[in-house]
Amino acid sequence: LKAFVQENSENRQLCAKKLATVWTACTKKTISAFTIRHTSKKVGLSARIPHHKPAMTEAYCQTRLK
Repeated sequence: LKAFVQENSENRQLCAKKLATVWTACTKKTISAFTIRHTSKKVGLSARIPHHKPAMTEAYCQTRLK
């Protein structure tokens, strides 16, 4: 599973349900989305998307200091 996800950069962006569909189309073997999530966590692939913290505006900084 890890090699399948890493061989194509588009696979890395897919959710578990869509990844299960792609897996089934390529290998002709069915696999559930739960199994994808469980196995990917076990082999060290995280499903989190990093979120950037919004920058503090000058006005917001001034209101915090008051």
